[in-house]
Amino acid sequence: MEYLKISDSLQLPLDFITERTTLFGTSGSGKTYFSMKLVEEICRQKLPCVIIDVVGIWWGLRIAADGSGEGLPLLIAGETDRCDLKVPASKGKSLAQIYADTRQNMILDVSGWHLTDQCLFISDFLNELFVIHDRTPMICVADEAHTYAPQNTGGISEVKQSLDALQNWATKGRAKGLGLLNIAQRPALLSNSVWGLSTTLITMNIPFATDVEKVATWMSDKTTSAEEARATNEAIRQLKLRQAFVASRLLDPDQSVYRFALAEAAGRITYDSSATPKVGFARINPKPLSSELIQSLGTLVQDDDEETDQVTQLKNRISYLQSQLRQSDAAESLKNPEIIKDAVALVTSSMESLQGAARLLSKALDLAPSEPLAADPVAVEVEDVNPFIAEWKKLGQVSLVASE
Repeated sequence: MEYLKISDSLQLPLDFITERTTLFGTSGSGKTYFSMKLVEEICRQKLPCVIIDVVGIWWGLRIAADGSGEGLPLLIAGETDRCDLKVPASKGKSLAQIYADTRQNMILDVSGWHLTDQCLFISDFLNELFVIHDRTPMICVADEAHTYAPQNTGGISEVKQSLDALQNWATKGRAKGLGLLNIAQRPALLSNSVWGLSTTLITMNIPFATDVEKVATWMSDKTTSAEEARATNEAIRQLKLRQAFVASRLLDPDQSVYRFALAEAAGRITYDSSATPKVGFARINPKPLSSELIQSLGTLVQDDDEETDQVTQLKNRISYLQSQLRQSDAAESLKNPEIIKDAVALVTSSMESLQGAARLLSKALDLAPSEPLAADPVAVEVEDVNPFIAEWKKLGQVSLVASE
């Protein structure tokens, strides 16, 4: 039987890739090293995987451990300088379709974008792949998952979208062959709706007492005796650097009850790009993948761009025609007798008011000694309006009765 060999003390069956797994560990605990060892084993077994990389550190899988040779043939997609395939944040759905068509294992390097763009890309990718996936077993490694599936979204709609997408995988993905490995620093930061559904839990060093209690409670529910619960609780609190405490039914030969194991990841075959850089660090870049592969995948993205452009052009054409139609409707309305009658009535009413005001003004002037007016100023203004009225009457649609 084939296994994912993490160390001499921890071997997981290949069915691990369809599990709901969460790995907790504070910064510097070795959680990324452990996770990369898992991915090395997944790739060694030629199993499908996708890695969400929000920090920009998973490129080390493409380079041998000594920093000079070639590593694993994982495609890096995104917009950073280490990406093989340049994909903007708006193309999450397109990349999901490419993955579904090619089965090319990928690192989704979203580290070059702001949080909202990261979340939109992640939600588009996960939602699209969930719909079109053909039930072939695969796993999504969601590194630093608490950043895009947090316990508190802060009211940011894009973060809510990526949280919903990850939760959808956690609740419904297993039936479709979609596994999930969440990697987060603390239980308090990652949404309970995501990690609470885990069937395998891997815990590394987490210094906060409240976080330890959350993990201990989860694991205590899986123990078979009070003695086992106490031993589990104690083991979690005494973890050392790079040590991991694993709770899973996969450790049981019959997979019927939970078993527990203490393990430390064995040496890796790829470069440790997650280690803190030392002073004088020389930058290392992975060698490019096959130019033919990148060109063919780039063509797929370009074709999608052209299709999107065509849709945009059609939408613009529709908007233009709607605008023309509105203008045409406005022009037709000028020929409508009812509209013209209302307009003339308004003008007539205004004229009557002006004429009434002129008569009152004239009576007031008659009572006061003054020079006679050469002409009624209001009458002159009303006469000036007559050409306008005449233009309306030319249309032959209304008749105007003069008011004295």
